Amino acid sequence: MSMGHHHGPTRGATTGLADLTKRTAGRPDVHGRPNRRGLRAPTRRNRSADRRRAARRRHPSGGASRAVVLVDIENLLGDDPRAATSHAIRAALEGLVEQARIRPGDLVYVTCNPALAPLVAEHIGGWHLQVRTGRDGADLALLDLVADRDWLTRSADRLVVASGDGAFTDLVQRCNHDGLPTVVVANARSTARSLRLNAGRFLPLGRPAQFALAA
Repeated sequence: MSMGHHHGPTRGATTGLADLTKRTAGRPDVHGRPNRRGLRAPTRRNRSADRRRAARRRHPSGGASRAVVLVDIENLLGDDPRAATSHAIRAALEGLVEQARIRPGDLVYVTCNPALAPLVAEHIGGWHLQVRTGRDGADLALLDLVADRDWLTRSADRLVVASGDGAFTDLVQRCNHDGLPTVVVANARSTARSLRLNAGRFLPLGRPAQFALAA
């Protein structure tokens, strides 16, 4: 499979979605059930939270309250060429920020093909842009970024996958096993069943046609 040239992470050219990320700051809490002694019972959620805390104790900085967000913008826009417009890209990214509650300080990585890169760069602000060519290039680029399982667990309090591609199913399953909360944000009609079933939370985005009409 030809991958083409791999360009390292770059920053977007404008502030883009900075104000919107500030307005959506905040994250859900994990609660346990008290037992008769007032201690948490060993529920599945408690064990997951304990694994996350243990992983962060191994990190010199004590861990991070931030998400790692993987965005396949072409998957969100769909195959309709009318969707690949500046307005549509911004609408899709705004929907992502609001649905996933992306916060300032989250590590957001966006992938796209070289032809789409200039339009995407207009709207992602300080997010990282990865440009890849070839079949499944975007998926593989994002998966490469989080291939280090230990780094991902130490660096994030949740994983957000902004794609409906089934290629991310194994990653989501791995994070579930490690106690890292997972969120999938994608178009409901085009999301792989395996990915949707394994996601800790699934948050639907609008259809590509709606993004194409956004102004």
